[in-house]
Amino acid sequence: MPDSVWDREEKRDLEYWEQLYPAQTRRLQREVTRQCDQVDYSGSFIYDEYPDRIALARLCEAVYRAYREAEEKNQMGEYPVGMPQQDEEEAEEAYDFSGSGAAQAMSLGRRRRADQAADQGIRNLIEALVYSELHRRRSAGRRRAVSFPMWR
Repeated sequence: MPDSVWDREEKRDLEYWEQLYPAQTRRLQREVTRQCDQVDYSGSFIYDEYPDRIALARLCEAVYRAYREAEEKNQMGEYPVGMPQQDEEEAEEAYDFSGSGAAQAMSLGRRRRADQAADQGIRNLIEALVYSELHRRRSAGRRRAVSFPMWR
């Protein structure tokens, strides 16, 4: 069934707002869309009245793993292939070369905690993006189901 004028305008509006996302969020949104496309079929759990929380968690985890894998391979476009991800000054600041093992261990512990906090932030953002994408898809499905004139 062809999209209505409303659907086309809404899609264009959504694409505009998504282009304003920060680069990392845009990459995450693209991965969310890819993963949601895989589970978007007739009878899918995403269309259940109350989708299963475990299935939703698995979907979010699949997005996270695919995103991390692509980030590790530099496939998502932030850095050109072969480019270092830190300049030399940042790399020197990231490590404590003072010679004190205790200071280096403390620095490593702080970096790990910071990495874990950033990792949790990415996971939270993925969850929000997945739920938003599923809501959009479910709403579009309901609009298509009720697109016939009500006076018949």
